[in-house]
Amino acid sequence: MLPVSTTSRLAGWPSQPLPFIRLFSDCGMNTCVCYAHIGLVYKILYFVLDDRLSFKLNNNDLRLMVWLMISAAVALPIQTTISVPTFSQPIPVISLNRWIVFLYRFDGNVDFNRTWAEYRNGFGDVTGEYWLGLEKLTQMTNNGQYRARFEFKSIQNESWFSSEYDSFQIDPESNWYTIHVSGFTGDAGNQFYHPNLNGIQNGMNFSTWDSDNDRHSTLNCCIMMERGGWWYNACGAHSMTGSFGSPKFYNKWLTDLGLATDPELDGVRAMIQRV
Repeated sequence: MLPVSTTSRLAGWPSQPLPFIRLFSDCGMNTCVCYAHIGLVYKILYFVLDDRLSFKLNNNDLRLMVWLMISAAVALPIQTTISVPTFSQPIPVISLNRWIVFLYRFDGNVDFNRTWAEYRNGFGDVTGEYWLGLEKLTQMTNNGQYRARFEFKSIQNESWFSSEYDSFQIDPESNWYTIHVSGFTGDAGNQFYHPNLNGIQNGMNFSTWDSDNDRHSTLNCCIMMERGGWWYNACGAHSMTGSFGSPKFYNKWLTDLGLATDPELDGVRAMIQRV
């Protein structure tokens, strides 16, 4: 049995007046039994591993059904694990309403000034800020169809804005983990396309301070962005990995669209979901 422990109050997420929850799962070939420990009471759920997590209750317990409905309504984040092709061990992640969070920053406690190897392998921890890792992203998105969502918290008014893409895919390391997105919707602007050609970040290679793969002819964009690795052109309209609390942690779309007068950010999340 693989324990997956979580509470209704994860760091950086809005607090919800929900009970302490502890989940345990015992998985077979295509089904799981999930034991939900709610306070001092154990209840059992059965669900099918089809990425939709279609729940079948083994009884008519009203409290459990109410908790499930509340969780869905407030998009309760949980700490869980996922299987990734070529990785022998389950990978810990935060999951939010079927979205898998691959980038999360909210207080600056994790330094994103990292090497190519660190961005490839991942760093941080799901109990706080973290980066899942480029190799995991390429393995997942080349073994299934995924969509993506990028969320930005303005430092000025603490409002969240988002950009979603119907298609999201990351090339292998041999092609510098090039990003491919399409099918934009959202209120934060089309993050990987921009009227300024140097700001178009779709189709760009990933760059770090020790592996300069951007399109700037005279400088390393990653170093200019205080060593936050990202898919830079020359350079770009946003930076989700720049130094927290600095002007290099920004989204120019917020000012371009009149959503704020200061482009600096106070938090970001990026996540993918299998289609």
